Amino acid sequence: MRKRTHVLLCMVLFASLSFSREDPEGHVFSLDSALERAIQENPLGKVSLLEIQKANLEVKKARQRRFIPRLDFDLKTGLVSGPRGDAPAIPEGRDVLEGWGPFVKLNLGLVEPIYTFGKLRSATEAREHLLEMTESNRDNMLEMLSMEVVKAYWGLSSTIKAVSLSGELREKYDELVTEVQKRLEDEESEVDDTDLLEVQTFFFNIEEIYLESRDLKALSLKTFNMLLDRDFNDPVSTSDEPPPEFGLDENHIDDILEMAEAHRTELRAANAGIRALEAKTRLERSERLPVVFLAGGFRFAYAPHRKDELNPYAYDEWNHLDVGAFIGMKWDPNLFQHDIEIEQSMIEYEAALKKKQVLKGKIDLEVNQAFMDVRKNEALLKAARKSLKAAKTWLRISSDNWDMGIGELRRVREAYQAYYRLLGIEIERENEYNVSLARLAYVLGDIHLYVKWVQNGKVLLN
Repeated sequence: MRKRTHVLLCMVLFASLSFSREDPEGHVFSLDSALERAIQENPLGKVSLLEIQKANLEVKKARQRRFIPRLDFDLKTGLVSGPRGDAPAIPEGRDVLEGWGPFVKLNLGLVEPIYTFGKLRSATEAREHLLEMTESNRDNMLEMLSMEVVKAYWGLSSTIKAVSLSGELREKYDELVTEVQKRLEDEESEVDDTDLLEVQTFFFNIEEIYLESRDLKALSLKTFNMLLDRDFNDPVSTSDEPPPEFGLDENHIDDILEMAEAHRTELRAANAGIRALEAKTRLERSERLPVVFLAGGFRFAYAPHRKDELNPYAYDEWNHLDVGAFIGMKWDPNLFQHDIEIEQSMIEYEAALKKKQVLKGKIDLEVNQAFMDVRKNEALLKAARKSLKAAKTWLRISSDNWDMGIGELRRVREAYQAYYRLLGIEIERENEYNVSLARLAYVLGDIHLYVKWVQNGKVLLN
């Protein structure tokens, strides 16, 4: 009877490994829909959009300065005390608070640059390139966010599978303990306390697997919901999307590197920053030259209770009307100071070029590393599946031999342990393979390449 108890144990454990995916709970996200929601709803995306709007306004302001004149407008009105005589005769001892009355003053000035030797044009170009750099930085931020979403997506998918597997194993284990206890009460049964103790020995391992997988799922769910700007505890599941086939080899490295240098957002931002510094240097050079401008003005003041001053040599603060226009030139002669500022801009420009060179080297290393990781994880996933297939056959043969009385319990137990361990490894390696593929798409400059690879079932560069 002891032999049948061991067989029952092995059969229950083996039955628990016939994996079936947990029923989806809550909203079911595909990889594509998860990325779309994260980009639309995550606060980081909204903040970066506001930064682009701000940079757009700076460009708009710089462009308007080239065509819209500068206006100064000053309007004053209120009460003023009455006059105290006139210029020839000023009375003495008069109270300054007598004869109060209203007044109004209006000053309007206009300045329109005619020729600035490239100052306004260079300033506008610098702002335009800074806008381009801001847009590239936003794209880079969205790429990083998308990469985190991919990792969270597959992390959640893996933990859902683990919880389903461990929960099913836990239920079968409870059924087995109940069955052994029931047989202990049967006087005709050969099951004894040793059999029960042997079964109960598995309790800690099974409970540990179940609790750890449950906690990991809860943490993965919170991480996923946070990235998608959902409530932390909203139930959610992922769709079952098999990993794509990786058909690239070392002959594709040059094409991959060329693709990365053409699409990486950091390089686009670096190039835009370099062009902005070029424009800034031109602006500093033009600051050494004058500005020719057209200026005009209108002044009006009126106080009805005060007498007009008609003497052309006396300034009338309260009653006047003046209109004028002229062409002028403004020049800052601090040439030595300007030379220093030009030199500072050139140093910034040279430093930006060196940083770009370092960035290109860093990108080349990242691409090579990502490519090797994909190759390694693909090979390990295939090896895990091949070993898992062999372990499943080994477990089935060992169980059949034991049931027929020609096998050993030790071999059945070892076969079971190998199968269960490889099943967990397959889940882990599939997750690592998917994440490494996403990482490759990320270092190529477009994480959505990975979405296309998943949809097509194959990794393609075009």
